[in-house]
Amino acid sequence: LKAMEKKGTKSTKRKATEDAGANDGIIVPPKKRKPAQKPPFTGQRKPVSKGTCFKCNSTMNKTALQKHVPCKEGDELGETTLYVVYLEVERRPEYFMYFEIDEAATVEEFDAAIRKIWFSSRSAGYFAVNKEKSIKCSTLSTNTKTQVPFSQFNLAPGDSFTYNYDFLDIGADIIQVKKLCKRTERVRLIARNEEPAWKCPCGKKATLVCNYCMNEGDCWYCEDCVGDDEEESDEEKDEEEQGEYGHACGDHYVMEKRNSPLTGFFD
Repeated sequence: LKAMEKKGTKSTKRKATEDAGANDGIIVPPKKRKPAQKPPFTGQRKPVSKGTCFKCNSTMNKTALQKHVPCKEGDELGETTLYVVYLEVERRPEYFMYFEIDEAATVEEFDAAIRKIWFSSRSAGYFAVNKEKSIKCSTLSTNTKTQVPFSQFNLAPGDSFTYNYDFLDIGADIIQVKKLCKRTERVRLIARNEEPAWKCPCGKKATLVCNYCMNEGDCWYCEDCVGDDEEESDEEKDEEEQGEYGHACGDHYVMEKRNSPLTGFFD
């Protein structure tokens, strides 16, 4: 009987939290996820993660931004429910975003917004709240009547779900539900990570990434330290002509660095 009463109390607390989230704008910080057992890059030291809030144009480190968002700059109280959602890429936590999502928005609209920023126009991803709720988005469906409203997930502050894209798993947390005036943008990006400032082994700012080296160690390079195929295939070329750090993989593995978790995998 005591166990049932305890369970009932917990359920009552959750209901109260949901009500508070809808009415009072309670804020639940993003969950701390366990670090990957095998980080994708092992050679070069990761730069400090920073992000920018687009509502007040402030740039700060990731920890400070988590306390700063949701920013109230420009907010006007109203009757439209907005979800504040935090996205973080598993195994590549230096890539993250914050969105405000209108209750009338669909998961397809959310999917399109994520892909536009991080993944260009490649195939759609899918959302998974739990084993019973998993929605595969379609890039072909433009009829909003057949799309799934984001509010159908019935999410409250503190709830989490997963967005899967290709081989990436992206954790998502509801950090606030609030009432504001209706906006023209149903899915709005409010904060995002700054492009990680990787350094080349020579100490200069890296502008290139080598796909072949990504799981070997150092994979971020400046243009001066990347030789072309002819230079690197010629064993008689001395170290000076290749540069002090003589990257030897060849141009066909090297691509420009982008502010995307797919940098190094796709151009």
